[in-house]
Amino acid sequence: MANINLFIKENIKDVGRDIYIVPDIPEKKLNNALKSYGDNVSYESVLALYDDTLFGSASDGMLFTGEK
Repeated sequence: MANINLFIKENIKDVGRDIYIVPDIPEKKLNNALKSYGDNVSYESVLALYDDTLFGSASDGMLFTGEK
């Protein structure tokens, strides 16, 4: 599991803009993402967040955990 987590952290910026990597994920964005589409994802397991919203609320996007 550690290898995939490291791979995600090192390469996720290549996906595009509006990518946030732990520990630099704003708490408000992470909370919005977990509420909107993070069913059964724990706060501690999130490695990165992709915010696909126009105004930056992170209520639409993707969470990267290395698990799901």
